[in-house]
Amino acid sequence: MNLMTYIIAGMLVTGGSPSDALYFSDAVEPVLKAKCYSCHGKDKQNGGLRLDSLKA
Repeated sequence: MNLMTYIIAGMLVTGGSPSDALYFSDAVEPVLKAKCYSCHGKDKQNGGLRLDSLKA
């Protein structure tokens, strides 16, 4: 599973609304993809930090 799956599941368990998940998809994840995943993603994890998956 990817990071978004866990975030959405966490919002549902803690009372987060579907609009929270939509906000993440529309506003937060594009920034992570543009600015963070190249150094903290599937292929590269600078400092041991991976932001695209909770398995790390």
